[in-house]
Amino acid sequence: MKNEWVDTLAGSVRVKARGKGIERLINACVRQGIAVWNVKKHSADTATFFIKLSDVKRLRHVARQSECKLSFVGRTGLPFFWRRAWRNSGFWLRLAPFYRDGVFAFEYRLEDRNQRGGSRDGASNRPRVEADGS
Repeated sequence: MKNEWVDTLAGSVRVKARGKGIERLINACVRQGIAVWNVKKHSADTATFFIKLSDVKRLRHVARQSECKLSFVGRTGLPFFWRRAWRNSGFWLRLAPFYRDGVFAFEYRLEDRNQRGGSRDGASNRPRVEADGS
């Protein structure tokens, strides 16, 4: 039984195979001990499947002996997440000074202008400029 948590921690790659003998390629992978799952055949000469990240080099050796062309179309798992998080770390470091006690430390002060003693029409709510007598 395949453990998906282990695959998530170790990383997995989605592979697209094109060419003749895709079934032979997958059988050769299984014979070499490469775990293959979620195999989907899209057409007579195209299929996609998942393998572990650690099996990519062994897959390349198997693919050289077949008539298929491989391309990597997806990556999932912790190694790829950490790489993406490291690339975006500047964004989080710029936000860090504003983050305090589990919430963002922004303070908004809203005042109701009608409570300052003005009329409701807004005429007396304009800022007052006082001239200095000196």
